[in-house]
Amino acid sequence: MWLGWGGIFNGVGRVGIVGVIVILFHGGAAGVMGGVLIGLLVAWGIGVWQNLDLRKEPGAAFDVQGWLRRVVPMTLGFGAFQFLASADAIVAQNYLGSDGGAAAYFFGGTLARAIPLLTVPLAAVMFPKLVHSAALSQKSNLMGVTLLGTAVLGGVGALGLTLTAPIIIKLGSNPDYVSFAPLIPLFGWVMVPLSVGNVLLYNLMAHSRFKVVPALVAVAAGYWVALQHYHDSFKMVIQTLGVFSLIFLGVCLVFSWLSRRAGQ
Repeated sequence: MWLGWGGIFNGVGRVGIVGVIVILFHGGAAGVMGGVLIGLLVAWGIGVWQNLDLRKEPGAAFDVQGWLRRVVPMTLGFGAFQFLASADAIVAQNYLGSDGGAAAYFFGGTLARAIPLLTVPLAAVMFPKLVHSAALSQKSNLMGVTLLGTAVLGGVGALGLTLTAPIIIKLGSNPDYVSFAPLIPLFGWVMVPLSVGNVLLYNLMAHSRFKVVPALVAVAAGYWVALQHYHDSFKMVIQTLGVFSLIFLGVCLVFSWLSRRAGQ
């Protein structure tokens, strides 16, 4: 529960603090990053508070090799998802941002990336519960419920962007962003398979099924190579992201199926 609340305080607190810094104190980029830091510190403080009881437990030898065997593949696996969710912004800035047009892309991307940001806490809260169930060899329907909830939330979020984003941009944002409005629905929908695949990835990592990691690293590398060749327009960048989001989901589905079959 507190893992989930930590993520909520981080996200909501970050937005609130940044809003105060920018609106009331007219802060710039440094002020925004200061708000991000404060949000992270709040989440870190919750983690420290919830683990204070561990200081009362007797010490034990630290299994460095065992820890590395888990943390390295988990870092690479989750890092592949993070890379897919954010690398497009770098390419858009490098190849299409010389005239300032990337600002509209970043605005649309911020709206679209709200979809995985909305669904990631579900997977994050699911993760320790799945680890616990795996350690005790317990069967649970938590994975199916989380997967369904993520798909529904992602679909609702993408549909909401499709219906409202053009209106929001025209009424409440920079007029220069209006030309990007037709691409926001596409941007939102390509985030749905990425979000669903992330739930499957959390499940694989929770059960220490690390064979998927090399494939995901290859997907991330292939995505970066593809972006270097397919970046003639913002639409092409988004379409490239969409293709690799589906590949990411497909890889996670295949390895989930193989793991389930091996378990049976």
